[in-house]
Amino acid sequence: MTKRGFLAYFEFVRTATRRLVTLVPDEHLDYRPRDNMFSMRELLNHFAWAESMTRNGILEDRWAADSEEQRNSRDEILAALDASFTRTQESIREFPEGKFLNKDVHPPGQPVIKAEVAFLGLILHEVHHRTQLFLYLKTLGLPVDSSTLFTP
Repeated sequence: MTKRGFLAYFEFVRTATRRLVTLVPDEHLDYRPRDNMFSMRELLNHFAWAESMTRNGILEDRWAADSEEQRNSRDEILAALDASFTRTQESIREFPEGKFLNKDVHPPGQPVIKAEVAFLGLILHEVHHRTQLFLYLKTLGLPVDSSTLFTP
């Protein structure tokens, strides 16, 4: 996949994720289906943290999030998610196409993979947690359906 193709696909995925996040009422941010699961607040913060950690790991070999500050409201979390997305897009645009396709990436505790595959993993991770968020909202009886999950 080219960088251009990846960026278009990532924007499609993020638009759908962002749309779902906007449906989370602030009064339900502490909801968690079970004690051993993320609360919705933790899950939403995790989107931005995981994205920045993966971006930094792929591009800089530094597997650390930009910040692990806990945002408290949905709007604060959306702002952090938007800022992280903008930084990721800009970083990928500046990343040479040849490195995007061929750079070896060393995720902690994982086998070596190419940058392209690592970036696709970033999207897979987001979609996984977006589905988790969808199920939380569905469990709370909020008006979501499969179009809410997949359509930007």
